[in-house]
Amino acid sequence: METATLLDESLEAASGEVDDLTRWHALAQLVRVYEALGDLRLEYEALAGLTAPSGKLGCPTLQGRARLRLARCARDLAGVKAARDAVAEALAAGDERHPRISAADAVRARLLLVSWQAELGDLAEAARLAAEVWRAVAQNAM
Repeated sequence: METATLLDESLEAASGEVDDLTRWHALAQLVRVYEALGDLRLEYEALAGLTAPSGKLGCPTLQGRARLRLARCARDLAGVKAARDAVAEALAAGDERHPRISAADAVRARLLLVSWQAELGDLAEAARLAAEVWRAVAQNAM
């Protein structure tokens, strides 16, 4: 917890004086510390803070990954609907020419959506997403 306190205090003290890349790295480390400590609430807050500098850096992959981690954390903390919305936002933000996340992360995200849609009772959407994942995997396997 001492590491988390030091990182958090450093980020607060240098609020306007830190470039976005340094802020991103510090927040990413803070996320890892909270994850190791098992503090979902603080991990979620750090992940939510991580999405802003990810967008400012102009690196869609960083922003996409931050949103996917936020979705996984939201699932455990806030519930399925919040998680589904976060992962859907990460997937919707890019297209095939300008992907925000890797192909492997996109498949994982869609599989998460399949299970969450089924849990929410939307079996038709879960089946549609599962078929979409199957087609994507089949195309990449050849």
